[in-house]
Amino acid sequence: MRPPVGSQPARTDAAGEIDFDNDGSLSCDDCDDNDVANYPGGTEICDGQDNDCNGLADFAGGEADNDNDNFPVCADCDDTDANTYPAAPELCDGLDNDCDGTPDADLAGEIDFDNDGSLSCDDCDDDDGTVFPGAVEACNGQDDDCNGLADADAAGEIDFDNDGSLSCLDCDDNDGANYPGGTEICDGQDNDCNGLADFPGGEANCGGGAGYTGVYTLNQPITYSCLSGLYGWNFSTVSVVDSNPAIVVTAPTTPPGSMTGTFSSSTAFSASWTIGTLCVETYTFTGNFTSASTFSATFTSSFVGTCLDCVTNSWTVTGTL
Repeated sequence: MRPPVGSQPARTDAAGEIDFDNDGSLSCDDCDDNDVANYPGGTEICDGQDNDCNGLADFAGGEADNDNDNFPVCADCDDTDANTYPAAPELCDGLDNDCDGTPDADLAGEIDFDNDGSLSCDDCDDDDGTVFPGAVEACNGQDDDCNGLADADAAGEIDFDNDGSLSCLDCDDNDGANYPGGTEICDGQDNDCNGLADFPGGEANCGGGAGYTGVYTLNQPITYSCLSGLYGWNFSTVSVVDSNPAIVVTAPTTPPGSMTGTFSSSTAFSASWTIGTLCVETYTFTGNFTSASTFSATFTSSFVGTCLDCVTNSWTVTGTL
């Protein structure tokens, strides 16, 4: 005897012709009854799966993952590069690694504006073709090799003595009188940085050294007063110390006190002393020895700033030992 119609279990598939994923397609027709996105007639999307159950993952462009970065070619902006996929970390390589449409590891857009072979995201100065990572550090006050330092020398390519010459070129960056192209003077130093102390005629006796030391009597007194007589001087002698090439000219009153300087030749000299802040006073004694025991000179006193009635004056004198 046959069992009633409909009383026998369906045997079209092992699952029992159910719709497990509730996508409207029975398990016996559904190519993947565990995924609601996959069923006969479904819309093919870019997910690497057969969404329409035609036996292929065939979204336009293809759904293979050629570079094994877990993104199919239809979603990957470069499926030949495993470093490039949606939301990947952006690298400084000139490529759009995160697939947002722009190489944007930096605001400039990973370009090489100065054509030095280094991208803007690596280059510390993409406006200068001589500045890039690994460049040769030059003496120019810049960080040429992008290591964070201007380090052509240990001092850091500075101009410590403010003579316009950087420490990496200056033979003495502690002395503003010594720099490349400087004027050689009589001071026993290499003023022009040519490797020699070579004042014309030699520097052994180019200034002083001829026994000019002593107390010199002036042919006229040097007298001045200001501030209603509260300030000034009156002297008729000066003391000279010749220490080749330095010279010190000292008046017996202060001011002007001791004026220090150097010889610019075997006989010519200049010495000065500056004091004050609100009123800056400068005293200079400049002259030339006409013999071992005589000189002619000009003494000048200048006042700059808030000096009330004290004004600049000068006196021309001769001195005799």
